Amino acid sequence: METLAYNVEEDGIICSLIDAKNNNVYYGFFEKKENNYKQIGKFEFDDINNMIDIAKKITKKIFFVGNASILYKDMIKSQIQFAEFVQEEKNNLNARNIGIAAYNKRQEIVDSNHIMPVYLRKSNAER
Repeated sequence: METLAYNVEEDGIICSLIDAKNNNVYYGFFEKKENNYKQIGKFEFDDINNMIDIAKKITKKIFFVGNASILYKDMIKSQIQFAEFVQEEKNNLNARNIGIAAYNKRQEIVDSNHIMPVYLRKSNAER
């Protein structure tokens, strides 16, 4: 989700949205200021309507990016006054932004044996 945020070139609030099927999304909010991206809150898995309720509380422009921003564009536009959307081709991950995000986050070499995934949703067995 952080890498998707790097597709937004303007300063402001960014919401990265990835479709999780059945009206669910993975999402995260970021703020871009002077070419620095800062995560706001934590990454979430939730129903699209709950994400919209959270985004409605933001009283300035929000840039939506990611495949779910295309899928739910009409719903988001109708409910969020300050919603903006990136060009459709910028809703995909790209290797350049993955590298830049990783560098900005660490700025050091990391042993790949210590990299751990972030799970936002429990497995079926855990639920």
